[in-house]
Amino acid sequence: MIGPLTWPWLIVAAVVAVASAVLGLLRYRHLGVRVSERAVVIAPPRIARHRYVVSRDGVVGWASSASFFQRRRGVETVVLATAAGSEAYAAVDLDPVAASALMTSVSSELIAPFVVVPSTPPDRPWRDRTVADRISARHPTAE
Repeated sequence: MIGPLTWPWLIVAAVVAVASAVLGLLRYRHLGVRVSERAVVIAPPRIARHRYVVSRDGVVGWASSASFFQRRRGVETVVLATAAGSEAYAAVDLDPVAASALMTSVSSELIAPFVVVPSTPPDRPWRDRTVADRISARHPTAE
């Protein structure tokens, strides 16, 4: 039963839910990465639009990480390291193939020995495979 003191809390909860949805949509729309002949442009997921432009010659390293929730969604964060500015710029929520393609297109000679780009994505996500499929993927039989 809803009492007279419950209504204000329901209104506050509804306002917070709508505001969270709008802010999440804005974050998603501001997200992106572009590579040109001379620079890498990174748009971080923030409410205010920001664009970071880094010269391709200024890239000195890369780092890749994924939080628990990113791993569940199959995306990762790629951090571009440079000696100028903030010294690190993050490209958030890239799928692993796009992350590898970004790193190899910008500085292929730097990371080519470390990156393996799959030719085709798997037919179904890892978590949807059966246990037998997972074991056979890890330990292929020699024929």
